[in-house]
Amino acid sequence: VSDVFVVIGKMPIEGFSKTRLALEIGKEQAYTFYEAFIQDFFSSYSMHMPSTKLFFYGTPSIEHTERYFRLVFLRNNITDYYIGYQRNLPFFENLEVIFDDIAVRCSREANVFAHLTGTDIPDFPFDVIKNVEKGEADVFIGPDMDGGFYYLGANLENGNLFKITQILQDDKCSVFEAVVKRCQELSLKVKVL
Repeated sequence: VSDVFVVIGKMPIEGFSKTRLALEIGKEQAYTFYEAFIQDFFSSYSMHMPSTKLFFYGTPSIEHTERYFRLVFLRNNITDYYIGYQRNLPFFENLEVIFDDIAVRCSREANVFAHLTGTDIPDFPFDVIKNVEKGEADVFIGPDMDGGFYYLGANLENGNLFKITQILQDDKCSVFEAVVKRCQELSLKVKVL
């Protein structure tokens, strides 16, 4: 099984990132914090995952986004990466498309395990992720405090686990609960981190 690390991020500019935080503490302060989060995340990534290929999917899909993140990667000595863009789709449909895109880019290599997270977790627990025993489960998920997840690990072939829109509507549950229910529908064993 080969591993890839999938990171979804937004360029720290008005209208795309930290809009709720900006309402609370002001735009300039929110983007300053977010830039620090990005720097801390990729600094930790380069220390903990130096031999893992990085697939980064950013937004907005403009040249400045790619230039900004290439500089972040350069500052952190990250050289094995691919930069793509998120599509204008609902979040979970976007994740499914991203998993499919990476599978194609990995030439449909069997058993590619994807570690998925976002850039706004400066204290991301890389030590926990490095110790994931892939034989224990099909899907590993780290819940966060707002009902979502900060991490999801799964084989790329299981990208259909993100088809949760109907579950969210019908069951009126959290995103975390919907993902777990979807995994159960697909007979995928889940381990909560």
